[in-house]
Amino acid sequence: MSIQANVGGQDVICNDIVVGVTQSMGADPAAKGGGQNGAKYTARGVNFNAGTTDTALLLPLPTGAKNYVVSAIYITNASHTLVTATLGVFSGAGGTGTTIAADQAITVTNGTANTALNTQALTLSPAATICFNYGTLYIRVGTAEGAAATADVTICLTYLG
Repeated sequence: MSIQANVGGQDVICNDIVVGVTQSMGADPAAKGGGQNGAKYTARGVNFNAGTTDTALLLPLPTGAKNYVVSAIYITNASHTLVTATLGVFSGAGGTGTTIAADQAITVTNGTANTALNTQALTLSPAATICFNYGTLYIRVGTAEGAAATADVTICLTYLG
C-alpha cells in the first residue's frame, strides 16, 4: 500500500509501511521490486519443519495499481540449516492455483549475516512472467526440514497500472 500526498505541486510517495506482525512491505530501491513502483512483502518465521503446510501472505495493492509482477522471492534469516525442506509459492492454498515458484530444494546452510549460503532466491516459474492481481499468495513448505527450523520468506513485486 502506498500513501500519496501532494506537497506544493509535487507528489510524495511513501512505501515503507508495516502491515501486521508477520508481514511487512517497504521500499528498498536497491532490491528488485523495491522503490516507488514495487514493494517487498515478508512472511517472518515460516515454519520449515511442518511439511505440506501453507503460510498465507496478504498483498494489498496500492491505490492506482491494478496488477503486479513477482520479480523475486528470497529465503533469509534461517534459524537452522535448510537443506532437506522444499518450498514453493502458489496463488491457492495446498499448492493449487497458479504456480509462482514450483516446489524446490533449499540450499541455505546457515543464518549468519555476511556469510555464504545464508540466503536463497527461488527460481520463478514461467507463470511468474504474467501480471497478477491476487490479494494473497501461499508460501508452501512441501517437505519438512526434519528439525526445528524457521526462516523469513520475502516476495518482491513490481506494480503495474
